[in-house]
Amino acid sequence: MNFRKSFRSSMLLVLALVLMANAVIFAASKDELTYGEMAGDLKLLDPAMPFVSNEATILTTVMESLVDYPLGEVSTNFAPALAQKWDVSKDGKKYTFYLRKNVKWHHNYGEFTADDVVFSLNRYRDPKESVWAGQYADITEVKKIDKYTVAVTLNKPDPFFLGRVATNTESGSLMMCKKAFEENGSDKMRLFPVGTGAFAFNEYKSKEYVSLVRNESYWGKKANLKKITYLFMPNESSRELALLSGNIDTMRIKSDPKVFERLRSKKFIIDTQGPEILWWFICNTQVKPFDDIRVRQAIAYAINRNDFSGIFGKEVTLPLTTIFTPAYFGALTEKELAASSKYSQNIQKAKQLLADAGYAKGLNVEMLITERSDYQTMMLIIQQQLKQIGINVKLNLVEHTTYHSEIRKSKNPLILYGELSYPEAGIILRRFLHSSACVSKSTAVRNFANYENEKLDAYLEEAEKTYDLKQRGELYKKVQEIAMRDLPMIPVIATRQALIRSPKVDLGYDLKTSLVLGYRFLSPTKKK
Repeated sequence: MNFRKSFRSSMLLVLALVLMANAVIFAASKDELTYGEMAGDLKLLDPAMPFVSNEATILTTVMESLVDYPLGEVSTNFAPALAQKWDVSKDGKKYTFYLRKNVKWHHNYGEFTADDVVFSLNRYRDPKESVWAGQYADITEVKKIDKYTVAVTLNKPDPFFLGRVATNTESGSLMMCKKAFEENGSDKMRLFPVGTGAFAFNEYKSKEYVSLVRNESYWGKKANLKKITYLFMPNESSRELALLSGNIDTMRIKSDPKVFERLRSKKFIIDTQGPEILWWFICNTQVKPFDDIRVRQAIAYAINRNDFSGIFGKEVTLPLTTIFTPAYFGALTEKELAASSKYSQNIQKAKQLLADAGYAKGLNVEMLITERSDYQTMMLIIQQQLKQIGINVKLNLVEHTTYHSEIRKSKNPLILYGELSYPEAGIILRRFLHSSACVSKSTAVRNFANYENEKLDAYLEEAEKTYDLKQRGELYKKVQEIAMRDLPMIPVIATRQALIRSPKVDLGYDLKTSLVLGYRFLSPTKKK
């Protein structure tokens, strides 16, 4: 056994050294920056499709939206991006965007105009083309007024509409080039992102890297860096060794207080940015035995949230006892939660619930888990906690992109999922709990539980119709009360994102909060 462990460690070290050797060609220049990706590959670079976090870092560097958040901050202080200004009608149903002139698409696809905005928003609205159709269901018309003016009409006022069209990873907001899609077709465009950003897509090599180059015709300030390379390095040790040797400049880091301490002692900069990633353990309510509320309740009573902070560190970890953290508009707090819907670890109660459901001797189940270290570590903790009540979970390891495609098939019994969104509860409630979002349906979004409740749907739809924020917030809370009673998704923890960079890397802005699960390298970013 010791020999096997030693052999495995040696092979990981060899692999790390090989990856580092390959990375040397990328990290040598002061004008070039290399980022170590947690995933082993990517699946697509089409913003209308269900892209994942490692793809989002690339897409939001290449592509831009109509509006943006202030650099390094997620707030309602929206900043101009491809739209230099906008107007909102008195009834809140019409947004008019006035576009920048002389903005050029990458790869010589011409000027960005109102035609591209109409194409992009209509593509996002089309459920056959986009997973974000539900986010834009309230749009009744996207109209070109002239070459540089677009009007978007809603069927009801939406006080958070600008958040849906701002540059982030959770609303399908990035503008797409109409001409590029018409000439190449959707299939080719899945791995050929054409944007207007400070960096343009250059090359993709499967399971190796993606490279971007500076956009010499950028409408804003020209980027300091000439090239960015994203290396696929799913092994945590490999990434850390590459960082220590100077062969990569930055990476997303495993949340581990020992790792933080070790790297800080070597003068590396660790950024723990918000808002928090919300982690839930989701039960497919259409698959036995998880269609039984008693089994779901037993799982909830098996979870000890304090175990996670000891592994990931209190610096980045918060126990999640309701669906949201208090930072979200419309969040139901623990104090507001009914006593019957509060769950802290109670092994005996969990075992009794299983026995009542007919599983006194326990049960065996298999589930998928991604190769990514944060998912794996968290799931191993949950696996041990469930074992204490007699639920034996066999974990089948798959690549991160495969995980995200497979969990969208309705047969998966259990799913661990971490989500980051603009902090407005309705976005996640619609995405994970509305019946139209069930992954078993053609309108699927992220209702992995295949959970349906007519009353919940009605409350959510009523909330989405009101412009009164107080009333909207109260209706959101009613939705959460139902969800916490039925437990299709069990809250686990919330984690802040942990990113690390060499002291030579200057982001060019103060990173406080971001909806991108990784660094965004923009025009001001440079290497010292």
